[in-house]
Amino acid sequence: MNRIGFSLFFLLLTGCATIVNQGVQQLALDTGRVTGAKCELTDSKGERAYVMATPGMVMVKRGGGPMTVVCSKRGFTKVETVVEEGFSGVVLGNVLLGGGVGLIVDAVSGSAQEYPGQVTVWMEPERFKNAREEKEWLEAREEYLAKIRKLEEQQAKPPERSIAE
Repeated sequence: MNRIGFSLFFLLLTGCATIVNQGVQQLALDTGRVTGAKCELTDSKGERAYVMATPGMVMVKRGGGPMTVVCSKRGFTKVETVVEEGFSGVVLGNVLLGGGVGLIVDAVSGSAQEYPGQVTVWMEPERFKNAREEKEWLEAREEYLAKIRKLEEQQAKPPERSIAE
């Protein structure tokens, strides 16, 4: 059997996404306008990862279900948020290649799921120096939330088809 044939055979018998991402992924974490916050990420299986100072990058295991992110910094309110996993597009390679076994391997290894590549956690100061600072912070947060809403709306809409299709 030639190399290409063997490679295709191997991909069909194993999880394509498992080979590509090995059950882990890189996640970028930032805390909005605040830098230097410490964040702890814990998935539903108890696996932990840390970002010692935001903004930062961390490697996390896939397939751990919802991940709780807790960020703290002196002078700011401690923030806790939950990040959900979604379906990894790499897994579609198994469906296209007819690799039912590979799909099962990906599901068991956690490679069929992925967290968003970027997570932003907004931290609020415990006290604002003045009303102007508070207003600027609220406006910046609202601008960020509006961007998130717009992205969610775009993802929820089915793609528009052109007349030429």
